[in-house]
Amino acid sequence: MEIEIEGDAEFVEKNINTFLTIASSKHQDTSRQFDASDADRPTTQEAPLPAKTTAPSEFVRQHSPDTGVETLLVLGSYLETHRDLKDFGAKEIKSLAGEAKLKSIHSQYFTLAIQQGMLRQAGLHRYSLTISGEDCVRALREKSK
Repeated sequence: MEIEIEGDAEFVEKNINTFLTIASSKHQDTSRQFDASDADRPTTQEAPLPAKTTAPSEFVRQHSPDTGVETLLVLGSYLETHRDLKDFGAKEIKSLAGEAKLKSIHSQYFTLAIQQGMLRQAGLHRYSLTISGEDCVRALREKSK
């Protein structure tokens, strides 16, 4: 078995522990001898329940962005932290804006965010937040508390 996890320390630790629990239970299952009574016994393994995640609209509300660029950064941050995307495109932002019941994010905001150093191109029509962009999102969260 192999695992690769990226994210903040709490997320990585939680997922490594889950992996180790599953891996050790599978190792125990394969190492024991087969018993004829096992043939009739149903084999079920309960998967851990997913952690409750913040809805996109609630995430936007918690950050209270004032401008189109700020809204773009908040939505991008949501995709990176809650949907585990390393980068995103206009399609994902538009879809997420719809989920959050926001009007569509104009493509000019991508250009402005790049010019301001808040967003970087991660490929053809793919973007990710810069450290400055992450700092901006953090500041919005602190300001709205």
